[in-house]
Amino acid sequence: DLPDVQAPEVPPQAAFRFEARLRTRWSDEDLHGVLNNAVYPTLLEEARLDYFRRLGAMEGRRFPFVLAQLALRYVAPGIGGEEVLVGVRTTRLGRTSFSQAYRVRRARDGAP
Repeated sequence: DLPDVQAPEVPPQAAFRFEARLRTRWSDEDLHGVLNNAVYPTLLEEARLDYFRRLGAMEGRRFPFVLAQLALRYVAPGIGGEEVLVGVRTTRLGRTSFSQAYRVRRARDGAP
């Protein structure tokens, strides 16, 4: 049985010591000019890759783990063709698993 998915608890901005600077694409927008929700997992994946590379925790070009669960809370619409900052923080470190929190903000003004 899989555990119930709970709403993610995201630490305050000051708690994030790592941020990846990424860019959304104009083609990531839907017909309403809003960043498609499916883009966010990719942004988190790119930030996670950068995070583990900087920690020296990569095994060559591979992650040494499997992503088991992802829960997202959307708080503001994004747009395509914009630089974003993706904060990554490990919030729990267990013997065989860990949890992380992410925060995506616009690079130009820091807004969600």
